[in-house]
Amino acid sequence: MLPRFASDSARAEFMHEIELMKTLGFHEHIVTMLGCITSFTKSCLVLEYCTNRDLLRYLKQRKIDLEINRSIDDKIDCTKEFLNFAWQVAQGMNYLGQKNIIHRDLAARNILITGMEGMKSAKISDFGLSISKESNTAVPARGRLPIKWLALECLQRELFSFQSDVCRKYIIMADENNPGKLFYNTSMYCEKEWSYGIVLFEMYSMGEIPFANIEPLNLIPHLEAGNRPKRPLLASDKMFVIYFRL
Repeated sequence: MLPRFASDSARAEFMHEIELMKTLGFHEHIVTMLGCITSFTKSCLVLEYCTNRDLLRYLKQRKIDLEINRSIDDKIDCTKEFLNFAWQVAQGMNYLGQKNIIHRDLAARNILITGMEGMKSAKISDFGLSISKESNTAVPARGRLPIKWLALECLQRELFSFQSDVCRKYIIMADENNPGKLFYNTSMYCEKEWSYGIVLFEMYSMGEIPFANIEPLNLIPHLEAGNRPKRPLLASDKMFVIYFRL
């Protein structure tokens, strides 16, 4: 629900998100809007309930569980689960691309997890900063863009496009029928080798902050110098070479 005394900019962003979500329709890996109220005195957005909250908090809890149990089997289960989440997020981003929507804020904190043990599902959420290419409208970010999750061209020139959000390229995906198996997929859109790659970094580092030791003001020269995220703890050799080749 929008706070009663929300600023004009907060109200504009809230209404923008509602209008954009009306165009989304249903997809199993996009959080579903169930309803909304848009009167000036009371505005609210009703979304489906996701039992496990956001991916970032889920990752941090999984890390605690691993540190307690120290089980090899649990570690293997984690990597399989992350691969499945990666596939699901790619499916969701493919759908957004088909709808001509640029998300601009893909991050673990904006991916919700729902479902029972062994049947968990990742759903992309938070469309407050998104752009619809069909309507050519967007709410100004007002300095709130997720700097450490954005591609270099976005930081340098504020250039947002499907090339900064999604691209068609070789990626490793999870086989639906065999979550432990990897295969190459060239026929679908996935989050570009940046925001999507940073989300994968969050997954396989179990919730670490990307470029944690770099101040935001120093990030552009840091990236221009060729620096990239470090190898996450749980990333295999194959995963690191393909997924994290940003």
